Amino acid sequence: MNAERYAVCTMLDTKSNSIRSQRTLIPTMQLLSPAKSPRSRSLTRKPVLPLYHGLSSEEKARMSLASAFAENSQFHSRYAIHNIVGFGSNGVVLAAQDLSKPEFKAVAIKVIYKPHSGNLNQVSGEVQALKAFADVASTSSILQYVDDWQDANHFFLVTELFGSDWMSYAAVGERPKDTQFRPIIVNGRSFQVHSGSSDLWAWSYVHRLHLFKTEGHTLLAFQPIQSIIKQAAVALSVIHSRSFYHGDVKIENIIIQAAADTGDAVSDSASIRLADFGHSKYIYHGIKSYGTKAVSPPELLHDAPFNRKELDGRSADVYALGMCLYTLLNKDCRLPTGAQSLGYFELLAQSNGYFPFEGIPDLCEDGWNLLHGMCRIDPAQRMSMAQVLAHPWLSAA
Repeated sequence: MNAERYAVCTMLDTKSNSIRSQRTLIPTMQLLSPAKSPRSRSLTRKPVLPLYHGLSSEEKARMSLASAFAENSQFHSRYAIHNIVGFGSNGVVLAAQDLSKPEFKAVAIKVIYKPHSGNLNQVSGEVQALKAFADVASTSSILQYVDDWQDANHFFLVTELFGSDWMSYAAVGERPKDTQFRPIIVNGRSFQVHSGSSDLWAWSYVHRLHLFKTEGHTLLAFQPIQSIIKQAAVALSVIHSRSFYHGDVKIENIIIQAAADTGDAVSDSASIRLADFGHSKYIYHGIKSYGTKAVSPPELLHDAPFNRKELDGRSADVYALGMCLYTLLNKDCRLPTGAQSLGYFELLAQSNGYFPFEGIPDLCEDGWNLLHGMCRIDPAQRMSMAQVLAHPWLSAA
C-alpha cells in the first residue's frame, strides 16, 4: 500500500466525533478539619469535580437532555427537537426546528454544561461572543446567533443549522446532503445520534477520496482552498475588528456547506461558517493558552520570552489559520509534526524565523509567501488578518 493510499485509508480512523471543548470544573468546597488546639485549625480542600463527574460523554448527554426537557419550556413551546448532532465532555448539540419562524426554520441548539452548577447569573463566553457578532454574521461567514437562555446547570445556545453531510457521500457515492432530521420516538421521546460530519475535515476527506479514486492522488486543487481560507479570514477579520480573538481556529471548527445549485458531489463551490467560540476572549485579557495544542502558536511555548498578559490573541488566530492552510495544501491532511517538542528559540533559529514546513508540490511563490507570513515564529513579524485578506494569492478567490 503506497503512502497516499495509506493516508486516505487512515484519515477516517483519526476523526473524532465529539464536541471539542475544554472541560470545565465546578468550584471546590472547603471543609474544616478537626482542630489540633483551641487556636489552631486547618482547611482541607475536596477534589475539584466536573459537572456529571464520572459519567461518559453519552451518559452526560442523556442526563443533560432529561434535565433540559424537564426544566425548560422552550423545548415544548418553541423548538421541535429532532436528533443529536454530536456530544462531548462539555456539551451536546441538537438539531431542531424553530416553530416561531416561518417554515419552521432549522436551528442547532448547543447545551453547554455549566462550570458552576446552581448559579443562574453566570455568563457564557461563547454566548457572549456570538451575540457580539450577530449583526454581521450573515455576511461574514460567522455562525449566526439566534437565541440563548440558561437554567441551573446548563447554558443553551441556539444558532443556525449549517453544513452538508459530507460523510454520506463517502459512504454511498452521491452528492452531499444537508443535515437531515431523522427523529425516533420511543416511549414518549428518544433521539437518534446523527452520524454525519459537516466540518472542513470531512470535506477534505471526501474530496481526497474522490481524487484518489479518479486521479490516483490526494492533493486538493488550489482554487477551493483559496476560497475557504479567504472566507475564514473574512470571519476572523470581523471578529478581530471587534476586539475579540477566536482562540481555537482549526479545520474541525470550520463548517462547510455545498452550494445549493451544485449538481456535482465534489464541486469546488461551497460556503463556510466559523464555529465553536468556547475559547473566544477579548484581546485586552492577553492569551494564556490556545484551544488546541497542535495549532498553538510558538509564542505560547514553555520558554517563549513573552508576558502572556500582553500577547495579542489575534496573532495566534492568524498562525492557526495558516496551519489550516498547510493542512489543506499537503497531500494527507496533516499538521506539521515535531515543532511542539522544540523550544521557542530553537524553532526561531531553525529556519531564520520561518516555520519549518515540509515541501508542498506545485505551490507557487505567492502561496509560500502567504503561508510563511501567517506562520512566522515571532508574532511581531507575523501578518495581520487584514494583510492575509489583501495577499495576492487570495485575491483571485
